[in-house]
Amino acid sequence: MEIEKAKFEDTLEISELAQVLFRLHSDLDSYYAHNDKSLDVTVKAYGRWIRSNKFRVYVVKENGSIVGFIIGKIEKDEPIYLREEKGIVIALFVKDTYRERGLAKELFTYLSAWFKTKGISDIELYVHANNVAAMGAWTKLGFIIDSHRMRRTI
Repeated sequence: MEIEKAKFEDTLEISELAQVLFRLHSDLDSYYAHNDKSLDVTVKAYGRWIRSNKFRVYVVKENGSIVGFIIGKIEKDEPIYLREEKGIVIALFVKDTYRERGLAKELFTYLSAWFKTKGISDIELYVHANNVAAMGAWTKLGFIIDSHRMRRTI
């Protein structure tokens, strides 16, 4: 298996895997249910992100097929903070049959290295409160819970 920077040609395959991730989120919470435009929207967005210097997408491939990916971006921080920019992990996904092999850690290591080359020292991400597996995985990678996002339907 090899990890590499995603190419534009990888966009559809990454987007199809992302649909699995979206379904997992939807299963956790119907608030995240997606519509029938999800694949088209994802393909367009991921294609732009792969070509952008403010985003980085890495894929892990086995025999030429993508089995996992990570997406990160550099985002301007609020002007009240000392840091001007921060890293954001947008998504991380590894196919079920490839989990527990350290691929998520390897993908994150690549993304972290890219953030460092861009002068980024702080990284944030969002994890659903009911996603116990993801919470555990991110904790193992050194993340801490520093806030809680809340919502209410009116």
